Amino acid sequence: FTGESVILPYENYTGLFQNRTSLKTVTFPSKMTKLFIGSNSGYGTFQGCTALEVCTLPTAVDEIEIYQSSFSGCSALKSIQLPSTLKTIADSTFYGCSSLSEIEIPNSVTSIGNYAFSSCTGLTNLVIPENVSWIGINAFADCSNIRELDIHCKTISLYPNVFKNVNLIERVAFTGESVTLPDEYSTGLFQNRTSLKTVTFPSKM
Repeated sequence: FTGESVILPYENYTGLFQNRTSLKTVTFPSKMTKLFIGSNSGYGTFQGCTALEVCTLPTAVDEIEIYQSSFSGCSALKSIQLPSTLKTIADSTFYGCSSLSEIEIPNSVTSIGNYAFSSCTGLTNLVIPENVSWIGINAFADCSNIRELDIHCKTISLYPNVFKNVNLIERVAFTGESVTLPDEYSTGLFQNRTSLKTVTFPSKM
């Protein structure tokens, strides 16, 4: 894509490029005025593109929406740089992106949807920035190789099963002013994480 404004809708109840298993690379220009990927239909634009390794999003875009399941099941996707104007990571956006080894969530993001990064087994470190105030159910469930978790949210109340089956976690650090850690369906948020060595909270909250 080379234009300034791109809208990628779903068509005939399927994502525009859904299940195109030969698709390897998607690029957008570095500067855009508008980029909408998908819709609230639940049909992901690039969902199931199992060969997609590289998606280059614009680094500067005035208006951007990446809707639910947009990259769900892109199991070969290794990295993606999210624009600094992105506000929401929608439900199941990166569900099952098992080759994703790192993700930098921009400070502009305020909410992370249900199952947004579930089953991203390639992630080993995770930093959640300060402006995130809502993290949905199972957002990082089954990210089984995360070892280090930094939660910088100023105010956060975590929903059930956010870190379900993140069993190799070794370090958790909270830096925000207000943190609520609920039970998860009669199970503690980090209960029985036998590899967990260090948990830190700020000196003033």
